[in-house]
Amino acid sequence: MKKICFCMNVPSALRAFMVDHIKALSQVYDVTVFCNFSGDACEGLFDPSVKLVHIPFERPIRPLKDLRNLFDLYFKLRRGGFSCVHSITPKAGLLAMTGGFLAGVS
Repeated sequence: MKKICFCMNVPSALRAFMVDHIKALSQVYDVTVFCNFSGDACEGLFDPSVKLVHIPFERPIRPLKDLRNLFDLYFKLRRGGFSCVHSITPKAGLLAMTGGFLAGVS
């Protein structure tokens, strides 16, 4: 089964834009969501097949934290064997696309 990864800064973006898409895709693909879930867990929003993984993305530019998040994301993408990375927020998008490129994920 192919694996798809979604990345976003905040759970509110997940709830506002992606719930129906992720539910539909999880019927066919193995779906993982990387998001800053601190203080706002989304358990119960999806069936248990959707994996929710906390990565502390922050909206403001914080070079050291951003670099740490990039490496964390790179290793998770590399080990996870993902086929696709998708993002809907700018900061997480930059890190996800960079990490995905380095990990060899489209």
